[in-house]
Amino acid sequence: MIATRRNPTTSRRLDPRMVTFLGVMAAMFLAALDQTIVGTALPKIALDLGGVSRYTWVITVYLLTSTAVVPVVGKLSEQLGRKRVFLAAIVAYLLAVALFAYTTWLSRRLASSEA
Repeated sequence: MIATRRNPTTSRRLDPRMVTFLGVMAAMFLAALDQTIVGTALPKIALDLGGVSRYTWVITVYLLTSTAVVPVVGKLSEQLGRKRVFLAAIVAYLLAVALFAYTTWLSRRLASSEA
């Protein structure tokens, strides 16, 4: 193998494999974050629905909706392109998290101003 020297004045490009690797790692991070959020909120959701006896129903509904969305996203990714759908899903997830954080902050702010 012949060693090639890089010219330090030229711009560095990211290796496509590294970009793919970073994308997969970002997706895995977001999936783990989603599971953490659901796992943390699950007892509160079950209590709001009528007690711990509803715990299995909450898990079942979550898994059913996750399973039902997979074929839809698969079909969309075939028609629109995987990269475009992947990025749109990440943006939608991040916007939903930001909206939730804003509404939580706003409700706490309003509650503290009423007191």
